Amino acid sequence: MSAPPRQAAIRRTALGLALLLAFLACLQAYALVHGARDRKRQALAQGRQEARRMAERIDALLRTLEPETQVLAEDLSAGRIPDPELEARLTRTLARTPAAFRLGIDFRPYAKNPKAALFSMDIVRENGTLRRAPEREHYNYAAQNWFLADLAEEGWHEPHLSLTTGQVVAGYSRFIRRPDAPRGEPIGIVVMDLSLATIRGILATASLGRTGYCCLLSPRGTFLAHPRNDWVLE
Repeated sequence: MSAPPRQAAIRRTALGLALLLAFLACLQAYALVHGARDRKRQALAQGRQEARRMAERIDALLRTLEPETQVLAEDLSAGRIPDPELEARLTRTLARTPAAFRLGIDFRPYAKNPKAALFSMDIVRENGTLRRAPEREHYNYAAQNWFLADLAEEGWHEPHLSLTTGQVVAGYSRFIRRPDAPRGEPIGIVVMDLSLATIRGILATASLGRTGYCCLLSPRGTFLAHPRNDWVLE
């Protein structure tokens, strides 16, 4: 027995509505998927843009330390800075480089003075004031890995914990050579330090939404900056 015309019309209408709702649901799902993909692409594009911006700012900051360190090393190598003027010269150099917080010179054993095993001098910046750091008794810097690494190669080096300031630092070094052997084996180093806290401050300005964040790794894969401080230098 066939259904009355009214009931058949109702069933056809219900079926049509069901198909329409199914189509609208599929359309909404399609829009959500593609909307999520678009948002993901936009987020990735923004992330890449912010990464480039952060890299440019950090690179510009690092470059401010290099020329002053180079000039000081050249003047020391040429013998143009008498010992009584060393502290004043280091202080003026650090004053011209506000991004740095320590400037030091360290000589090989007996290289500066045949009668003195070690010779070093550090000027540090604390609360906007420059001062000479006191010498540390019984501390043989010449046996430390950072000193040996700086003597082996000039330039930027892996960050380390500075015993002078107690901060995690990245250092830029240049060789000091003998005036009579400008191309010979280095007899010491000039090192200018940048606190990683300064770099973390730059990364904190990145615009990456509510849950995005920046991190920075060294060429060896060591975390230099990360929201989790316990990961730094790991």
